[in-house]
Amino acid sequence: MYYIKEYSYSSLWDKTPITDVQRRNSERLIPEVLTRLDHESVNTYLNCLKDGEEKSNRIRLAIVGRKNTGKTCLTKRLLRESVEHVQKTNGIEIHTLKCRGKVDEGDWIFHDGRTYENEIYSRLLKCCIAKSKANPSLDSNMANDYLSSKIPDESVSEKPDNEFNACNLEEQDLNPTTFYQAKEVPVQDFYDLCDIVYAEIDAEDTAPIAIWDFAGDREHFNTLQTFFGQESIYVVVTNVMDTIENDDPEYGLAFWLETIRCHCKLPVDEEYYNEYQEPPVIIVGTHKDQFKGNNIDCKTKFQRKVHEIVRNSQIRRNIRKMYVISNTDDTDDEFDILRRDLVEIAKSRKQWNIKTPARWIHLEKALFENSYGKPVVAKSDIAEIANNIIQPITDEEELERFLTYHNSIGTYVYFSDLPEYVVLDPQWLESAFKCIITDNQFQKDLVHQTEWEELRQDGRLSEKLLNEIFLHQEDYIKKYRAHLLKIMEKFNIIVRPRTMSDCIYNRRNHNV
Repeated sequence: MYYIKEYSYSSLWDKTPITDVQRRNSERLIPEVLTRLDHESVNTYLNCLKDGEEKSNRIRLAIVGRKNTGKTCLTKRLLRESVEHVQKTNGIEIHTLKCRGKVDEGDWIFHDGRTYENEIYSRLLKCCIAKSKANPSLDSNMANDYLSSKIPDESVSEKPDNEFNACNLEEQDLNPTTFYQAKEVPVQDFYDLCDIVYAEIDAEDTAPIAIWDFAGDREHFNTLQTFFGQESIYVVVTNVMDTIENDDPEYGLAFWLETIRCHCKLPVDEEYYNEYQEPPVIIVGTHKDQFKGNNIDCKTKFQRKVHEIVRNSQIRRNIRKMYVISNTDDTDDEFDILRRDLVEIAKSRKQWNIKTPARWIHLEKALFENSYGKPVVAKSDIAEIANNIIQPITDEEELERFLTYHNSIGTYVYFSDLPEYVVLDPQWLESAFKCIITDNQFQKDLVHQTEWEELRQDGRLSEKLLNEIFLHQEDYIKKYRAHLLKIMEKFNIIVRPRTMSDCIYNRRNHNV
């Protein structure tokens, strides 16, 4: 049984005074009716949840390529982090809430300490603002385009109702013993609204950026398709010298481009043969500092070789741009070019500015609050939570669309043919995969080396080894063992033996 989060009455008074919020967000447009924090404010907020929409502009970058090409260093350079003492990636490292892209300029904003909860409140506030702009009749006295910290000039006559006036964000007497009786405001709704009014939002339109850094080891290859999809922008990283001199046909640049083409199920549409296909792919050649020559010659030879590799492949219609960089020698200005281009590519996509219901954000909020940190939740529990939020989602088809959408953008992992559970934390799923499919160097401290050797040599995953693996895992990996194995079977990461002899000898075993 799940319940909406309860608040203590003291929590509101521990917050920053609303007058400070006005100074901190001097350029945002807040409907005056929301700032009053009364019954009418709550009704306005509920109306936004019922009919409002969000422009779901998110940028998801998938950094892929063979191992030791500099993928993790590239990720760190994009995030303006140090590349010293970089550790080998085992599986996938997912970076969220660290940066946003300015929609108009393409520059990235970097955050320190931003939380998922802050992000949800900010998105809800933006929806309320957008709803008010689209329907000015909802509030006859709206906020000015620019909220300054200056005290309004009381000598100025009141503006007409159809113009925007400065918000009255003065502190109110919110004594809990009298406020609710005087205003008749539902407690939960009131606190929800307070969280949103206090949210910080960017002064200009921005898009959150998530970076998925994929390991390039062969052992992880089969798990990649679980997280691949057309919503991502694929950054294929390759060593400039390897590509120019002799690209490895088995595991080099051509291999990774073909992997994207296969796993993303690219459509063949002859009508648009001369246009770009989805998803976008950019190719980044690293280690240009190892090239004996100038940067222009390096870029020219690299591009010529890439054109040779993709000449007869459909993936050539997905490639947007190519770059040559040095993760160690290039200045941040060089990476700013790449950052801005990535935002521009995202804006050019058909799914840019797609609209989703504002109530979906509130369901995200309820799942975050009621999952209590659980990485996996039963779909039936999610349905119960959705049925009990402020604007209930009772339609099963809408809930299915919600989960399918969030699977496509990488927030959750959900498959309609395995509907029992929803993975709320994709990083947890990858960590669970690593229990079984992991690079050799990470198996040194594990027992049952004979069974591991059998797995590596013959691809046979014995029930004995599975039991031993799960025995030493966290409770939430043990608890969802069956669902985890079903996902791995779905994507042919592991398969059950088909021949009669294997079935007799290995009835409960898997092959990898």
